[in-house]
Amino acid sequence: YSLIFGIKDVVFSVILGGILGVIPSTMFIIRVRFKKFGLGLSARSFVSSLVYAEVIKITLTFTIIFLVVRLYPGLNWLCFLGMYLIAFNSMLNALARR
Repeated sequence: YSLIFGIKDVVFSVILGGILGVIPSTMFIIRVRFKKFGLGLSARSFVSSLVYAEVIKITLTFTIIFLVVRLYPGLNWLCFLGMYLIAFNSMLNALARR
């Protein structure tokens, strides 16, 4: 596949797709863990924290996609989105096994 497209574009697209899959999910986990260990946490505030963390994750995901599209014109969409799906599913599998 990299013989048709430039190897540099493929590598950077894969790296950026991995970043897109890892950074927002990591921020979600940090936010939930930080709130989970709070003192006197009620169920309502924990659910509120989950919703807020999910909004942060979605916003961060769209922001990264927008920045990548605007700042890297040689983006290979197939590699970018493929690596995003692989990284995102890996994070979900790691959380499910825990």
